[in-house]
Amino acid sequence: MERAVAAPLFHHQWPPGGEGDVIWVERSLGDEAEAGLRAMGYEIERRGALGDIQAIELSPSGPIPVSDPRGIGVGLAE
Repeated sequence: MERAVAAPLFHHQWPPGGEGDVIWVERSLGDEAEAGLRAMGYEIERRGALGDIQAIELSPSGPIPVSDPRGIGVGLAE
């Protein structure tokens, strides 16, 4: 869960056409992923921080909170 929460964020604005052909990323999604998106006609635009995530993983031993290292939030589970 920690890797998923810390993964690069991206945003695609609906509908396609105009701004819809741009995918905003905070950092690289990886050369292969970005090349594939460009091959489909998308532009990749770096935008810096796009937000942060707080998550709770439900495990057999109980809830496990995970906080995004980019943000100031805190994951809590009671």
